[in-house]
Amino acid sequence: MSVEDRIKQLELTVHRLTIETRVLRELMQVQVGINNINLKGHFDDVIIKLATEYQNRGLDKDDNQALHDTLRDYLRDSKSQH
Repeated sequence: MSVEDRIKQLELTVHRLTIETRVLRELMQVQVGINNINLKGHFDDVIIKLATEYQNRGLDKDDNQALHDTLRDYLRDSKSQH
């Protein structure tokens, strides 16, 4: 792998981690806002609501697509673990 390819791969990893951190921060804020969500089903509703919000903001703008996809991946992964 060339140096340029390695740098691009690292930049993509940093971007993905930045997106995941933003998603987690927003999920925590929502959870606190509704007094510590009780039961997984309600948490799924919050994830869907946030993903829809990013979609409504325009998936072609900023990191909205990545944020939307990360939330959806989280929801899909959490359902496959149960």
